[in-house]
Order: sequence, then structure tokens, then C-alpha cells
Amino acid sequence: MKLLIKWSFIVLLSAIAGIIGALLDGDITSELIIGMLLGIATFVLIYYCIDIFLMKRQLEAQRKSLMLAVKIKMALQLVPAIDAMAGAASLNIVGVVVNESDNILLHTYLCTLTTGLALSFVVGMIFIIIKRNIHNLAPAVAAG
Repeated sequence: MKLLIKWSFIVLLSAIAGIIGALLDGDITSELIIGMLLGIATFVLIYYCIDIFLMKRQLEAQRKSLMLAVKIKMALQLVPAIDAMAGAASLNIVGVVVNESDNILLHTYLCTLTTGLALSFVVGMIFIIIKRNIHNLAPAVAAG
């Protein structure tokens, strides 16, 4: 349960820029809020499952790399262009599939998922960079 709460908190914090951007962008409806929360919940479960997978296989270095990558992505929210570009791209992509006026809940959920996928790709790239360079960082930290 602690792990699920941890990922709920982390994913919610990681999504804060996108949430604020969406709320400032237009009319706030219950469908908009529910769609975003469902999308966020989906990513909570995804990251929770990844963490459980790594934990069961005793891959502690990968767990630490994942957490560091997510923390770096959270810090990147200070550069709003990253979240804004991901959000704008998702609006264009999802707009081709679902018309917002036809089903705002589905549209918002799919936009949240698409934005989250793009930002998770950023986390994945950071994860790979950390994983490939962790051996170079360890001596510098120990000497530090």
C-alpha cells in the first residue's frame, strides 16, 4: 500500500504543470477533471507495476535510476515548454481520433494518456542515460 501511495504522490506531483495548464486553458468541467484524474491514475498503476516488477527481481539499481529519472522529470516542470509541447502535441493527435465536443471525458482521458506517454518517454530517456552512466557517477559521488 505504501508503494501505491508513493507513486500516487509522485505521479500527481509530476503532472502538476499539465494540470495547471489544462485548468488555465479553458472551462473547467467535471468531465475534464475526471478525464485527467483517470489518466493520472492510469500512470500511477503503470509506474507502480514497473516498481513492483523491479522490486521482485531485486533490481535495486534500476529502481533507484527510475526514481531519479522521475525526480529529474519533475524538476523539468520548471521549464514549462516541455509539458506545453507534449500537451499541444497530444491535443493535435487525439483531436484526429476523438472530437472534444463529442466526448469531452474520452478526449481529456486520451489527451492525458498521450501527454503522459510523451513525458514518460522523456523519463525513459533519462532512465537510460542514468543507467548507462551510473558507474561514472558513483566514483565522483564517493570522492565528493
